Amino acid sequence: MAMMVPCSAPAAASVPEPLTRFEGIARSAGNGRILYRELHFVRRVDARVVARTVFYTCDDGRPFARKDLQYVEPLIPDLDITDARAGTRTTVTRADGGHVITTTGPGGKPPRVHRFNSEPGLVADAGFNELLLRQWDALVSGQEISFRIALLGSGSIHSLKARRVERTAVAGEEREHFQVALGGLLGLIAPAIDVWYASNGHALRRYQGVSNLRDEQGREMNVTIDFPPATVRTTTDAEWQTTSALPLTRSCGT
Repeated sequence: MAMMVPCSAPAAASVPEPLTRFEGIARSAGNGRILYRELHFVRRVDARVVARTVFYTCDDGRPFARKDLQYVEPLIPDLDITDARAGTRTTVTRADGGHVITTTGPGGKPPRVHRFNSEPGLVADAGFNELLLRQWDALVSGQEISFRIALLGSGSIHSLKARRVERTAVAGEEREHFQVALGGLLGLIAPAIDVWYASNGHALRRYQGVSNLRDEQGREMNVTIDFPPATVRTTTDAEWQTTSALPLTRSCGT
């Protein structure tokens, strides 16, 4: 009698989702003036974000900066940011079991290089958003969570704490308001970051704090960025490629 060898069940195939597109409007936290706009293209596989491209544009739609992210390590994604207004390019790459931040500035100066290692609870750039989503249940239940962030500009690492402030309703949609602040004594003097997410679906609806970009004079910008739900739609690679082909302008002035 032949022995029956059980067959292993085939591994579930990854399911890529349609490319998603949405917009953000960044206004001055002081006077409400539109400073720039954001155009996001997001790729998901099995409901997980795997790649994102963000185009930062003048109010008239001309892009001046671009950020590409690959979420191989979701809390510390590989990234490449080019800002034509500032004349800078910053990358985060993985090397020798750690990460390398490389920043090239204008004028042909040697690049600045900072190295850091991964550790539990450490994030960089958009990994901040991923961590809050992973800690959603803890935050909503009232727990304060602590984590650390590697700053792209300096390579320094700082402790942060996040907490839920309240649940609000905007245009009939319930939203969770979280606040993130520096830990220790720095938290008493440094401004906090406030973020609002849709309670259902957890989409980011508003960011309020320091921008990751500088203005045309090289100054920090305190911004309020709204991500209207009406701008969210599926799109095609052709639209992404067309947008990618646009040159980056060095000034939003006329």
